[in-house]
Amino acid sequence: ILFDETAHCSRFLHELLNPATTPDDAVLIQKYAGLCLLGNNLIQRLLILDGKAGRGKSTLSLVIQKLVGSVNVTQLRTSHLNERFELYRYLKKTLLVGVDVPGDFLSKKGAGVLKALVGGDVLDAEQKGGTGNFPLQGNFCVVITSNSRLQIRLDGDVGAWRRRLLIVRFEGPAPKKKIRDFADTLIAEEGSGILNWGLIGLKMVLG
Repeated sequence: ILFDETAHCSRFLHELLNPATTPDDAVLIQKYAGLCLLGNNLIQRLLILDGKAGRGKSTLSLVIQKLVGSVNVTQLRTSHLNERFELYRYLKKTLLVGVDVPGDFLSKKGAGVLKALVGGDVLDAEQKGGTGNFPLQGNFCVVITSNSRLQIRLDGDVGAWRRRLLIVRFEGPAPKKKIRDFADTLIAEEGSGILNWGLIGLKMVLG
């Protein structure tokens, strides 16, 4: 995406983001998109976008992924997080995404590892068939979308989970017309403007 400091993103704002969220939540998403661009989860939180189907959650997630670049993104699989080689998939990645996940996504046995993946902890990633361990710092940004309100496997750690979660509920009206591949269209038409939007969000985070 080319950088153009004069570019704007009116379609992105007026047809996707603003109709689906409150003004405060729109700013929260903008700040988190900025952190995703930075590639360092300074606030040590994960972002959950939930609500009714067809409200733009997945499209918004796709736009953020396209800003970051697919080479820096990989799928988050909580059911595999406690397996021996899963963390190796996250090496050289900065954004983990869960797309349209079921309600028990954060209740899976390995979901507790998420707190370390966003909390700055140093973890060991092991390569299948390889030798040695690869150090991995848990400063990943995480974006999860779901049509359900996620249930969490607390294991008595209520405070830690509360500190880690940012939840935005998409409860606005469904758009009158669904646009196929809208994320691709927005990036093609307004990519530079959306990039500026994310950079402004990062500036707000950094103060």
